[in-house]
Amino acid sequence: MNLVQLATEMPRPRRRVRRCAGGRSTLHFHSRSLREEWSDGGAGGVPAPLTLYLLNATASGSNHGSLQVGGSAPSVSTMGTGWSFTSAIANEYSLMVFGSTPGDASFGASAQPSGAPGTTDCWRTQGTLSGSFAAGTWSFAISLKADLPTRTGNPRVRVWYTSSATGASATEITAGAVAFTAAAWSNSVHNFTVTASLGAAMLASQYLFLQCAWNETTASPGTPTINFQQDGTNSVVTTPNFTSS
Repeated sequence: MNLVQLATEMPRPRRRVRRCAGGRSTLHFHSRSLREEWSDGGAGGVPAPLTLYLLNATASGSNHGSLQVGGSAPSVSTMGTGWSFTSAIANEYSLMVFGSTPGDASFGASAQPSGAPGTTDCWRTQGTLSGSFAAGTWSFAISLKADLPTRTGNPRVRVWYTSSATGASATEITAGAVAFTAAAWSNSVHNFTVTASLGAAMLASQYLFLQCAWNETTASPGTPTINFQQDGTNSVVTTPNFTSS
């Protein structure tokens, strides 16, 4: 008997499918070496952190900046978003206006961000998200370029989510502003980093928003400008595990 005849005449293995608790099915072959299992349970993703890149682009349907979820890290470029102000500003705050560099008139003594998103003060995910963020550590990195003379201050951020593309009726994940450590630098790029331990959050076809403001802690001479950098390494948010639904 040749191999073809042997394969043809071998009895086909009997199969039995057993339904287990939780929607898991096991296919049993009564042949000693043939066994296969698979899961056909409900929808759900594998928990994994999200990487969110701050882009030099506008999020569609809004005047916010665009927040890229995963994918290839963007190249480095200088945004037209930041601040330009005089030495009259010290220990004052100003909300970001995406695509602009507001001056002295935008600053005030009240700590910012102080409330829900406006229409221009955030980066927003390009599409909606559905799923849950685990409680845990969020890592924030923001890169800013300053010209001469020296700038001294720090960014401050809050994280929100809502089904509105413009940021209306948002729910906060942070518990108030997360402040980076202040730094003094000039004619160069400075990379700010901070972490925050935040509670769990569940999104249902909702956008995620990163709201941002600047705190000028010490008066600086002249009228220098600081600009955000698009940078796949140094302008990025890393979340705790996110499980899609």
